[in-house]
Amino acid sequence: MAISPAAIRLISFAWGFAEATFFFFVPDLWLTYLVLVNRGEGYKNIPFVIAGALTGGALMYVFGSESFATARVFLDAVPAISPALIDSAGEEMRAGNALAVMQAGSLSGVPYKIYAAVAGDMGLAVPLFAFYTVIARGVRFLLVTSLASLVGSALLIRYNLRAILIVNTGCWVVFYSFYFYIFSQT
Repeated sequence: MAISPAAIRLISFAWGFAEATFFFFVPDLWLTYLVLVNRGEGYKNIPFVIAGALTGGALMYVFGSESFATARVFLDAVPAISPALIDSAGEEMRAGNALAVMQAGSLSGVPYKIYAAVAGDMGLAVPLFAFYTVIARGVRFLLVTSLASLVGSALLIRYNLRAILIVNTGCWVVFYSFYFYIFSQT
């Protein structure tokens, strides 16, 4: 990889922050690329993505606590986020067990930024919100990065890195085509 580890970590942090606020492509894309190119670097960057997500999540938390109505308008402007999705995520958060809700959302495709704004609106204790963020985001990032590492290692037996990166890109294109189709229907 031609860029420095510090620059890679900065990209990881920035992607985590951006996806927690306004960006709609998950940092898992970056992490899967990194782990395929350099396994150690992929895993080393998970904490930086989490730190970026926590920072962006804190911003959305404050946004939600100050004016959830305005935060809703902002969230609704993000592709594949609808008022119905915001409402259902909010209802689940308010019903209790925010950690389980955030974890399930992390694995089902409900954007974290919604949970962060709702957590602020409902006054979830900041230390709990931070803890839940680290757990919910960290588990998913570790799962996706590990899966990419395992599949990439298995494919390296037969294929070169370039072919594996093309397959990885193709998988993300298929995933997002399906994701935007499903979430644009809500």
